[in-house]
Amino acid sequence: MTWRQTMALRLRFQWWAPLRLNRHSSLYSSHSQFGEALVVRPLLDEGSPGFYVEAGARHPVYCSNTCHFYRRGWRGINIEAFPGALESFQVLRPRDIN
Repeated sequence: MTWRQTMALRLRFQWWAPLRLNRHSSLYSSHSQFGEALVVRPLLDEGSPGFYVEAGARHPVYCSNTCHFYRRGWRGINIEAFPGALESFQVLRPRDIN
């Protein structure tokens, strides 16, 4: 991944995307495709850091079930078989094992 692509990813997902979050009720701090993170959040103690394993991660933000938890300080393992998909994880989620 080139320097320009790395900076474009950071600009888009670390600075611009959080400004767009919560503009619509369906995006209430969740990036998961069907709102799975919203269902699981009340069941977990978000005050303490946790650990997750996401198989079929595909993208660190779009349709991600673990993006919310990563932003709350959690760490985890992301597994993806699609070639080249983990490059964006290395940039946007450096604390995770990818």
